[in-house]
Amino acid sequence: MDTGETLYHIREQILSLYKPNTLEFCCLLNKIHERRTKEIEVRFIGIDIPDEFVVGYGLDYNGKYRELPYLTSVDQIKKENS
Repeated sequence: MDTGETLYHIREQILSLYKPNTLEFCCLLNKIHERRTKEIEVRFIGIDIPDEFVVGYGLDYNGKYRELPYLTSVDQIKKENS
């Protein structure tokens, strides 16, 4: 969860299309920063992380690093490669 925009729009679509009695969300990664534009209640959060661009486990940066079998930041990769 970064700004909350994507989850907000997903929630709105689910509520309007399916009209569930309840709807709860879980999130593996929750970025800690002040730029959140939509406050969405997330019932289960895996890990609070710093405000860094995270890659690995399917998350990519310009199509790279998606295949990593772990999570890391782009800054960390740049440090390791310099």
